[in-house]
Amino acid sequence: EKPSVPKFSRREALAAAVTEENPRLASAFVNRVWAILLGRGLVHPVDQIDSRHPPSHPDLLDWLARDFEQHGYDVKRLIRQITLSRVYQLDSRPAPGENPPPQSFARALEKPLSGEQLFRSYLAATGHAPDAEGKIAGLTEAELRRAFVDRFPDLFPEEYHASLQQATFVTNSRLVDRLLDRSTGNLTDRLLALGSPDAQVAEAFRRVLGRNAVEEELAQARRALERRPGEAGVKDLLWALLASAEFQLNH
Repeated sequence: EKPSVPKFSRREALAAAVTEENPRLASAFVNRVWAILLGRGLVHPVDQIDSRHPPSHPDLLDWLARDFEQHGYDVKRLIRQITLSRVYQLDSRPAPGENPPPQSFARALEKPLSGEQLFRSYLAATGHAPDAEGKIAGLTEAELRRAFVDRFPDLFPEEYHASLQQATFVTNSRLVDRLLDRSTGNLTDRLLALGSPDAQVAEAFRRVLGRNAVEEELAQARRALERRPGEAGVKDLLWALLASAEFQLNH
């Protein structure tokens, strides 16, 4: 005997229950986008919206969720509203003598880059692109990506604490060293072509950290390059910048 044809699709019924007249959908989505942009959700942890985890700013969450719902779940509008807000544009340094709790959003929170973000940032900073065989520093992009993703935090860690595994990967990994080996057109190659230690330091800071070196940094890095000229010194300088909290955190 053939099974009877169901009168409705259970999958469609579930989708309707989740998306239609469900205030939690808008709140959960808003909370997640807020966490991506500001490093912590209005409800924390981001996936635990329940009575045990009340929002730090309930009126704000309700307003954003209601506006998001009323405007047809317009994600671009939501992102625009958050990024144009004063809280998004705060400095990460607290006022002297103050250390506001993270749930207050009184200052920008330092956010560790996820494994995917860190992988892409390393490639961009070191100036690597796949070769004719689709490899980077002798490895496939998938192999490189997996090495970072396996060791660094997911997108929403409840509490971030750098692990020994992460520290040893940054300091001792042969993979990182291979990214810094000189090859045609990569950052190490471009710095060595400059010749002058001052020019090398200035370009390294601009390429890796996106800013100019201050005088003290310039002097320290110049002395290091003078003590160890050539590729080894340039690689040490780039490693120090890539391993810094300034590079590995959004702040």
